[in-house]
Amino acid sequence: MAGPLAGQSLTIADLRDGQEVLAPDKEHTLHRSHISDALGEGLELPSGYRVVELAGTGKAVAIPEPRLVPWKGYATRVLNAPGNLEATACTVGRDAVACKHPPLVSVWRCEIWTEGLFSLLFWALGWLESEAAKLPPNKVSAKYFVIDWTDPRILFHGGHQKGCDNAWNEFFEQPHCEKPDSDDAQKASKFGAGGRDDDCGTLTPDLMEAAEQQGNLQVVVRFGRPWFSKFGEFRGADEGGSQFRDIKGGRLDENDAKTGRAAMKRWLRVQPCILRKAEEWQSCYLQTAEDVQWLAVHIRRTDKLEQCRSNCWEREALVAQMAAFCRGLRCSGVFLCSDDSNMKGHLLKDLRAIGLQAVAYDALLSEDGQPSHK
Repeated sequence: MAGPLAGQSLTIADLRDGQEVLAPDKEHTLHRSHISDALGEGLELPSGYRVVELAGTGKAVAIPEPRLVPWKGYATRVLNAPGNLEATACTVGRDAVACKHPPLVSVWRCEIWTEGLFSLLFWALGWLESEAAKLPPNKVSAKYFVIDWTDPRILFHGGHQKGCDNAWNEFFEQPHCEKPDSDDAQKASKFGAGGRDDDCGTLTPDLMEAAEQQGNLQVVVRFGRPWFSKFGEFRGADEGGSQFRDIKGGRLDENDAKTGRAAMKRWLRVQPCILRKAEEWQSCYLQTAEDVQWLAVHIRRTDKLEQCRSNCWEREALVAQMAAFCRGLRCSGVFLCSDDSNMKGHLLKDLRAIGLQAVAYDALLSEDGQPSHK
């Protein structure tokens, strides 16, 4: 892998004069540029800023160092995944042809470093759905979508010394590509509405760099209005009615659930190693008896206690709610998830005391009332 050590992202300290980087413009699109300390001499720059010259424009701008992305090895850092730590070169077969006629590649680089895994996932889904909606009605070439979570400020990077530079690749495979319209009928018949097609071939680092050379690569770091909204707009996660205009919130209805399932099916593939562990756990704990119907419950507390009043329900009220849902849905077991380790332990005991089966995954959680990503 590119970088000082395998699994380590380049840091600000690695940036040097003359280095080629990706730098954002005012629309938050990244462009190949190079750092020019000479152009910054004599200027009173804010602390932590560097002057970069945007390639081919003759323009020089001052950019905060954390927003500058080293270009060398960028494609490798973004695309490498567990079990695939070596870049694939365009040397033979279809890849060699593709490098001469590279596809369109669109990348969303995440610069949201205060949120947890599922918040970032829903931002990524919001971008993917928005980009797919912009595709022209008569596509003439394939287009790849790529999620870039290589920013070392993202909280669950945690300063680790191993694993992927791109945290997205630790959890998910990169999204599928959209094929030209000539293949749409075959794709629809094979995968059904909301399905996916994996016949475009793997996007390799060389293909991605070839796309950049042909002007077919776009990397953006923007998010929120007016560009795109977080997928679901906090429905099912926030009660709504708050002062924040971007938080719609409220309960999920059947249409919301249907839309969400289709988006998950279209874009997400969990990494096989994680999926295997989930299936093994399910086999051991949720399939022990055929007559048990399970109610899945997620209770969000810690840093969300201030955001939603219902998150502040006392233990007795939470048990009563779960018991009522179990009666209504004819469930005899509860699969319980929560970011509050103490509350989760108490609730498991309470549920078993009233005759319900209750299981929970032994997740790594904070003990001091903070969410795990903080």
